[in-house]
Amino acid sequence: MKQLFIFDVDDVIYDLKNVIYRALLDVTGKDIKPDNWHSFNLNEVYGVDINTIFESFHKFDILRNGELNKSIYPVIEYLNKNNIETVAVTARGWHLEGNEITRKFFDDNEINIGKIHVVQHHEKKSEVISKFENFDIVGYIDDNARHIQETRAICGNNIKNYFLKDQPWNKSYNHEDDVYRINDLLDVPKKLDILLGSSLRPRNKYKV
Repeated sequence: MKQLFIFDVDDVIYDLKNVIYRALLDVTGKDIKPDNWHSFNLNEVYGVDINTIFESFHKFDILRNGELNKSIYPVIEYLNKNNIETVAVTARGWHLEGNEITRKFFDDNEINIGKIHVVQHHEKKSEVISKFENFDIVGYIDDNARHIQETRAICGNNIKNYFLKDQPWNKSYNHEDDVYRINDLLDVPKKLDILLGSSLRPRNKYKV
């Protein structure tokens, strides 16, 4: 059975914190640094309605003005060398051009991802992931603790390992034993070397 690794995009592969901070400062006038974002739901952090949040996102065109996490390149190379297929699952359905922008981002930056799925309003990320069949899913990484929790509830051990990308808004999440909090994307191959062990060909193990 083919192996698969699942990536979230925003604030995992593509850092949006800084552009969102500037956008919300402009729209709300509230200077709340990302380190103080205690919740993934920024309407709670800023005390504004969700429409104000999306207004700022569109005004600053955040999906085109974030920062690429260049650590994705050696991680993808590691997965490809070990014949682990890759898919990006991102909740960008809130943007009418979310699908086109996301595919252009991967193409323009020459990120060799296998497939891309942009989750729409009528979908839940956990349900999309649960439909990936005929794969041995070796890992899934996200920065949103709720998505991790919901996916674990549906998929359980069908996903071997869950990775939580450390961010200010998930600090309060007391993760389960099969959820690994990581600071850097480069921690993924290091951890997979340990977790997958002998199933990886020695010459393709990750080297620091």
